[in-house]
Amino acid sequence: MMFKSPRSCFLVVVMCAMACASPSQIAHQDRPVRFTDVKYDTIPSADRIAVWEAVLRFYRSGRVSTEADRAGCAHGMLGIDSQPESAGLAPVVLHTVRRPWPMFASKRLAPYDSAWLEHLARGHLVSGLCVEEELKSCPDTVPTTYLSLDDPRWGPAGAVIVEVTESALDPAACRTSRTIFDFQEVTFAVGKRADVWLVERVERGGHGFGWCPS
Repeated sequence: MMFKSPRSCFLVVVMCAMACASPSQIAHQDRPVRFTDVKYDTIPSADRIAVWEAVLRFYRSGRVSTEADRAGCAHGMLGIDSQPESAGLAPVVLHTVRRPWPMFASKRLAPYDSAWLEHLARGHLVSGLCVEEELKSCPDTVPTTYLSLDDPRWGPAGAVIVEVTESALDPAACRTSRTIFDFQEVTFAVGKRADVWLVERVERGGHGFGWCPS
């Protein structure tokens, strides 16, 4: 398929990605968290890991597809960047190199605690960890969703907000051929019930794509 401009390509990819989202996924966006209500007041460090783990448990549950699943569907509809059929959902890997969410680009994020990363690997909350600076250098060889977690912070009505960037690419293909990579910004609202942190709302935000190798 040929596109007259990068903008037309972007619009078609976004429309196809929306078509690939299930009705249940779209329903998660009915009560969005307004960014104007979000302050960068982080929660106590004692709760930070528990909140992150609530988000990772939500991903592990398979309740929604991730960016690699949606991108694969959209690319298939467009007849571009085709990948072999997968028997299930794409792997979800935590990118351990921490970078701030774009709207707070000037904030420095502390590295993850190494003991917690080992706990994640043992507990299989994610399919794996990528420690490389650039995602295209990760060792995975299939279309994969990479998660970048921002620091949890207080939001409206006592909710805790976690911004997540989902990046979708096949690193092995990205290093050797001109393929598309996609990314999606996702906002999670997390609440505490009976001393357990749980995801209460999810809103997908900005979406973009690029070409690799870059």
